[in-house]
Amino acid sequence: MADPFSRMSPALDVGVVVVAHNPGKKLADLCSVLCPQAPVVIVDNASTSGTDILRSCASLGAEVLRLERNTGVAGGLSKGHAHFRNREWILTFDQDSVVGPDFLPRLASTPELSEPRVAMLGPTVVDADTGGLLQSAPLGDARFMITSGALCRVEALDDVGGFRTELFIDHVDHDVCLRLRRRGWRLRITDAVVMRHSIGAMRDHHLIGRLNVRNSHHAADRQYYKYRNFVLLVRDGTALVDPRWIARVGAALAWGPLKIVLFEEAKVAKVRAALAGLWDGLRGVTGPRTSTARHVRHGQDMEEAGSVDGASARRPRALLIAPPFFGYDRHIAKGLEKRGYEVDRFNDHPSQNPLLKAAIRVRPRLVDSIVKRYLDDVLSQTQGRDYDLVLVVNGKVLTPWFVERLLKEHPRARSVLYLWDAISLYPHIVDQAPYFDRRLTFDPSDARNRRDFELLPLFFTDDYRSVGDSELSNTDFDIMNVCTAHANRYSLMKLLIPRLREDGLAVFSYLYLHPLRYVYEKLKSEAFAGARIQEFKFRPLSASQYLQVLQRSKAVLDVNHSGQTGLTIRTIETMGARRKLITTNAEVVKYALYHPSRILLVEDENFDSNTIREFIAQPQVPLDPSTYELFGMDEWLTEIIDGDGSRHESVLDQ
Repeated sequence: MADPFSRMSPALDVGVVVVAHNPGKKLADLCSVLCPQAPVVIVDNASTSGTDILRSCASLGAEVLRLERNTGVAGGLSKGHAHFRNREWILTFDQDSVVGPDFLPRLASTPELSEPRVAMLGPTVVDADTGGLLQSAPLGDARFMITSGALCRVEALDDVGGFRTELFIDHVDHDVCLRLRRRGWRLRITDAVVMRHSIGAMRDHHLIGRLNVRNSHHAADRQYYKYRNFVLLVRDGTALVDPRWIARVGAALAWGPLKIVLFEEAKVAKVRAALAGLWDGLRGVTGPRTSTARHVRHGQDMEEAGSVDGASARRPRALLIAPPFFGYDRHIAKGLEKRGYEVDRFNDHPSQNPLLKAAIRVRPRLVDSIVKRYLDDVLSQTQGRDYDLVLVVNGKVLTPWFVERLLKEHPRARSVLYLWDAISLYPHIVDQAPYFDRRLTFDPSDARNRRDFELLPLFFTDDYRSVGDSELSNTDFDIMNVCTAHANRYSLMKLLIPRLREDGLAVFSYLYLHPLRYVYEKLKSEAFAGARIQEFKFRPLSASQYLQVLQRSKAVLDVNHSGQTGLTIRTIETMGARRKLITTNAEVVKYALYHPSRILLVEDENFDSNTIREFIAQPQVPLDPSTYELFGMDEWLTEIIDGDGSRHESVLDQ
């Protein structure tokens, strides 16, 4: 049998982010090369010169975001990340890098990009002034890479919480690389693509004999950030991923003040700045250096698309806060963009770190400070954006004080809360519900019991429509079952799947469980007492892999969570793909999508192989096209934006 996961490499879905401050001609040269290759956004950190350069970049097709305050490299990268959150990749640059016209196509075609868990792919980097190597490809994975010229997977950045704006400048690239490595992501550097890059004020000095010393000659503020941020990364444990880096950088910083005294000007100011950075790092001080920070309204920016004179018409703006589950947040963002919205997208968790997520659910007080810092950062980044729509999906860590402050900041916005988990699983969510204009849920029991919530089932995307439009031929599987192995699901699957296979049915089964969850269930749950590690997969199936298996399957098995009555997204996607569904959810018969030729309702304990075989073999009665479209993402968004809750009211009356 052919590998169900094999696929062709798709065209790269990428946006280019260039962070600029008082730019020179190199920025215009960079834009002239990059703009024909991909969408380019320049995040300008409150430049006081270079307006003509920015205008030139805009005329080349770049979008210019001019910030009212200097947010540093970290803030600029974070703004660019937020701008392109609906894309699969972002390509990040400093303003003084030089690339050839084939840079992006060659980077996108390197074999390293198709390797599993690659979060960042960088080029070989040559010093534009000396010709020396600044970054080269190691034999295996890289430990670090500079952010200029780096192709970054948006999913990976979302997973680790993006670029840390509180670092401002210096060690921003080290920080994100360390956090990606800690989460199991990989960094790769290719020798097939070369970039020239200037490293600023670096100079070589003759010390004695043949001994030369290289020194940065950075300004006092940069000395401050180098020392402070190194201490911060050690202090919060980020740097512990790589003890060799701690030793190497720590030794260089220890030697730094002596080099300043020996070779540099403004010696006193620079040494004082280094010592101040060391002290502030020990105290946990973050953000711009107080003595040099501009006192303007935090987070305010002026966004000018296409022209730095702000001549373009204002597009409606939407804020989306949603979990990055299977990329559905990106689909929602793209759907809103098709409707003309400019979308800012944020995770509804500080990160996808499983320990943090577990603590949020089990012992939330342990991580209150982390959550509050994240929510404060969201408020800061969204301040002054003047949204027309605020859409929160689940919002598990959101708090009433956060929602109230957010919506007060954007009084003209239509605010919508949508739940795709049952309230019984996350009861605290109802505390934030009264602040929203509308509240919707996928769960009919919640909609019946709480009349302030309207029923809105989940959706299928165009990917599933494409599967449904293809011919049902060359199938390898009678049934596919892909799920997270909750206790009630596993109890059923460990009995059912072997029985179906013994009865001659071809079954693709993929029981996912996070390793920590597996250990927890083994210790706490009777259902997992006899479970063997070989029964589970510890990495979730990707969306593209799921689609490939679905394309080659006749029916989907879906066992609903015991605490929920809403139709799972698997149910809706199966309908969108025009595949048959075998489900334990009795609520399904109340929906317009139900027909016994398409959906087989079974009880947990009463699976009969012959009944299933007959169900799969019988012809499928097609849905009415209007009913089919009712469950598409387009109609889902229409209900979110303009609906009145009447689309699925009939379900609640049954």
